[in-house]
Amino acid sequence: MDVEEAKLKSSAYLASNEKFKKIETESLLAKERKDKSLVPVYLAGVLKDRKELERAKKETEAAGVLGEEDEEPTSDKKEKKTLEQELATDPYTDLALFLMDSSAAVAENSVGKK
Repeated sequence: MDVEEAKLKSSAYLASNEKFKKIETESLLAKERKDKSLVPVYLAGVLKDRKELERAKKETEAAGVLGEEDEEPTSDKKEKKTLEQELATDPYTDLALFLMDSSAAVAENSVGKK
């Protein structure tokens, strides 16, 4: 399979694949949010608040009011997926497998036909 044929098959696959349609939709929405966002201004305020909270935390720990054992967990860590689990749901892996299967089928059909 040559590059142009792979591009054509990829385009057809992407157009019919729901996972890639979702990725495209999410990308467009993210771009739109980015364009409308005031994140830099907001982010500066968040960083300032974090520094103030860290300073206050250190002061309370130094005063003996709050210790490390008193803190609540800040996040629930997600369970790590194995590579096999990650690849099983990865749309890019699906596309690569589709192209390899197509290429193998073309090679099988063309063997002995020269």
